[in-house]
Amino acid sequence: MDILGSIILGVLSSLVASSLFLWAFFLIKPKILISDKISISPNAEGKKEYLIKVVNQGNHSVININAELYIVNSSNVHSGTIDEHTKIPLKFSHLMELNKFSKDNKSEDFAWYFAIQDDIEKLWLNHNNRQLKFKIIATDSISGFSKVFIKSFNNITCIIDGDFIYGSSLEIIDKP
Repeated sequence: MDILGSIILGVLSSLVASSLFLWAFFLIKPKILISDKISISPNAEGKKEYLIKVVNQGNHSVININAELYIVNSSNVHSGTIDEHTKIPLKFSHLMELNKFSKDNKSEDFAWYFAIQDDIEKLWLNHNNRQLKFKIIATDSISGFSKVFIKSFNNITCIIDGDFIYGSSLEIIDKP
């Protein structure tokens, strides 16, 4: 009985230790913030550019960041609503890495501005039943766990003429 008790104790302690390790590891996920507003500002060529700001708020860098933007057109049917998704191209939709957040970081390499190539104001014009849906998937560089982040922009009032404040802020300031 001593041998059987030792085996059972060894298996149970291994299971408990593995479970605690996985539980602690599972808590390490990406922490991404997406701006509630879309900024309009001129790019280097002087053309109007729409920007969505993303900030890594986590204690680790995130890798393999993929972003997609859709315009969603909702249609009412007899039994409910049908959503039609049309992809809107982004200037860059894939990033290799966003560094971890740090208040002392002066280079802002924990943030990224996703530029929208199409004129989204024209897409929204005279369409009250449309919304933009921005999706990001990012992977934590330590744990390898991924998470999807989704932000919906429900009407055209979320587009603001101005620039995002530098750093971790998601606020937009008016141009002088």
